[in-house]
Amino acid sequence: MFRSTRWCLMAVMTLIPAAFGTVRAEDPPAASKMVLADGLLELQTPADWKVVPPKSNIIQYEFRAPKDAKEADQARVTVMSAGGGIQANIDRWKGQFELSEKEVVEKKEVSGQTLHLVDLKGTFKESMGGPFAGGAGGVKKMNNYRMLGVIIETKNAGTVFVKMTGPEAIVEKQKEAWLKMLDGMKATL
Repeated sequence: MFRSTRWCLMAVMTLIPAAFGTVRAEDPPAASKMVLADGLLELQTPADWKVVPPKSNIIQYEFRAPKDAKEADQARVTVMSAGGGIQANIDRWKGQFELSEKEVVEKKEVSGQTLHLVDLKGTFKESMGGPFAGGAGGVKKMNNYRMLGVIIETKNAGTVFVKMTGPEAIVEKQKEAWLKMLDGMKATL
């Protein structure tokens, strides 16, 4: 029900400005604002990302980057709130890869919140049944892939996960915009 209500609201919010003539077809799309952690966190997504319907009910926001490329030349960006320990989730992400080089894990503070940044490269093992299916639906291996992931550990509103996964060259091109988005995070916690 929530997902249907959310999509109806998004459709109405899209139609209202168009009905009043404030949006023109030639206007470039603006960056999207993501509101997370019960409205306590805000991230401004790059204008080069395309909003798409989430593939799963546990995902709050989903994007393709860059928006104008064909699907094979895009990275998938997912955003969700979830539980579990920080290290357990990093280990789960690492388990989704046959790493071609050692992972990079960094920690930094932004807007008073702790961010755990993870950079993985290698062969991505996409579970066809989803990330928690344990490979029950089969595994599709994709070579030369990369994941940039961040676990936002908030002071009072749990954890938020943002992951960008795709061909290594595409993710590298999106890395600067990804970091700018994270560095611009606003928190009202």
